[in-house]
Amino acid sequence: GGFWMSVNVWGESLAAEVAALVKKGARVHVVGKIVQSTWTVTATGEERRELYVNADRLFLGLARVQAVTFMAPREVRQAGG
Repeated sequence: GGFWMSVNVWGESLAAEVAALVKKGARVHVVGKIVQSTWTVTATGEERRELYVNADRLFLGLARVQAVTFMAPREVRQAGG
């Protein structure tokens, strides 16, 4: 189950983690708010709408994960974890 939807991730540390670890097509669980954006196409005057999620939290679904590698405790502290 599930569906495709655009997700915006805000916040420097969360956005950097998501960009480094999550690839397009990955299964994720998102906690956030659904938002609708509306705009007008300049060339045609057509009005467009899109639904997307502003994520507060994002979790990687483990069903398709092949391996996990953990950092040493010292590296975790220096990385801000």
